[in-house]
Amino acid sequence: GLVPPTEFINLLEKHNLLVKLDMFVLEQVCKLLTRWKAEQKPLFPISVNQSRSHLFSSDYERTLVTMVDQYGIDHKLMEFELTESLFTHDIRHLSQVMANLRSYGFSVSLDDFGSGYSSLTMLKDVTIDVIKLDQGFLKGTDNHKRGTVVVQHVINLAKSLGITTVAEGVETLEQVRMLTDLGCDAVQGFYFSEPLAIANYEALLIDDRPRVFS
Repeated sequence: GLVPPTEFINLLEKHNLLVKLDMFVLEQVCKLLTRWKAEQKPLFPISVNQSRSHLFSSDYERTLVTMVDQYGIDHKLMEFELTESLFTHDIRHLSQVMANLRSYGFSVSLDDFGSGYSSLTMLKDVTIDVIKLDQGFLKGTDNHKRGTVVVQHVINLAKSLGITTVAEGVETLEQVRMLTDLGCDAVQGFYFSEPLAIANYEALLIDDRPRVFS
């Protein structure tokens, strides 16, 4: 069966294998985009998680560019995702890394935004393309105006900074409607689908049956 990341990430980090995992995942994404291009399927950016070990390696950006260029992938189709918790380390270094990635034409996203207490300060110090709102933002929004007001202000702040917003952990139609009304750019969660293997995801993409989300 499927093994959740919480069960193997620490083990891989202990044995210094996280960088290899990052590059393996990146290559699989490059191969997938190459195949979709050959099959004339629609292409869209794919988000690839990045580990702390890799981000602090001396040749980080070079290894990414080399891999992506090896497969002839448009840099605009690659989005590198960092978690907010990473910024408890060296924010100056990470800010420079993100600037370097964006200079190559890649997108950078910040996952679990709002899970810590320094989120707003971070937006002042780093330049990013996408923030993924932590699912904790949605807790209490169904019945409490206070939670909805907080989400509204975060979305408005992101828009004023030119940042795309994605809400994670969406589980109900009410949440979809609320986020749509608040101007959130995209939503993801079990309301639409559980995580899928590539073959199942491709089947979902070509399934043209109408779906009602509003």
